[in-house]
Amino acid sequence: MPSSTPEHLDPRYLCWNDVGIIRSYGNNADETASKSIEVEFHDSTFHNSMMMQNYQDYTMGSISKAALVVANSR
Repeated sequence: MPSSTPEHLDPRYLCWNDVGIIRSYGNNADETASKSIEVEFHDSTFHNSMMMQNYQDYTMGSISKAALVVANSR
C-alpha cells in the first residue's frame, strides 16, 4: 500500500501524505496488550491530533481534509 510501512514495524505508518500521518502502535504485542492509532495533522490550526483504540485491528488507513478512513483485511 503506498505511503505505509511493513506490518512487522512498531510503530507502523498506515498513511503519510500532505494532510497528515496515521500511526499504528502495539502491532507486535500479544492479544492482551493495548493497540492504538494516532492521527497527526500537519496543519494543526485546521484539525487537532487524535488517538483512538484499535479494537478492530486496523491495518490500512487513508486521510484527507474531509475524512479519516481505517480498515482491516477481514
